Amino acid sequence: MRASYVALFISLIIALAFLKIYRWDGNDGLNKYAVIGGGDGLGYYTYLPAVFIDKNLHDLPSNAAYINEIDNRKVDRYLIGASLLISPFFAAAYAGAWLFDYELSGHSSPFQFMVAIAAVFYLFLGLFCTIKLLRLFNISHKNIALVIVLILFGTNLLYYGVMACSISHVYSFGAIACFALVVKKLLTQHHQKYLYIAAVLICANHTGQAIEWDRYHDDSSFGWQ
Repeated sequence: MRASYVALFISLIIALAFLKIYRWDGNDGLNKYAVIGGGDGLGYYTYLPAVFIDKNLHDLPSNAAYINEIDNRKVDRYLIGASLLISPFFAAAYAGAWLFDYELSGHSSPFQFMVAIAAVFYLFLGLFCTIKLLRLFNISHKNIALVIVLILFGTNLLYYGVMACSISHVYSFGAIACFALVVKKLLTQHHQKYLYIAAVLICANHTGQAIEWDRYHDDSSFGWQ
């Protein structure tokens, strides 16, 4: 097996091990599978239970840090991209929760478990696309293996892939890595399908990035009024 794919496989095993130890086993055996958490992570994720379980996007908790009230309506300050990418895993979690009599709240163990799987999937996808992209530049598998190790362990990517699974970072990584690969293929092979795929990927990435102007527009340290 090529060195780059060995590095990818080992990285996946390490990510799953960290996920099991630090998330699926819970803190001291408590709060098992908890990966969604609160704050930013809940803000990115809350679209899914709000739309598919509560069926009311505006019936959101008024005291949550991620909620703004605009014209007497509650609005999630985070964008929908992460929820879109998690949605297939959310559907699987809903089916599993229904079959095995778990609470259909969007936050019971099957949902927590599948959000973690979603994060690891996009982590793996991003690393895989990175390998494919670098090979198109004729970079050796040994050098690519080093790049994979540095990306995973030399940045915050592993943390967002296994500890903060509902925050957008790991999903953006997967989308951007795929986008870069598709654009490279578009420029070399000139197939129209790559243009459409690239458009979908860049939209998915941009709808996952929250710009929280309300936190900063009164901050004099930015020179804004």
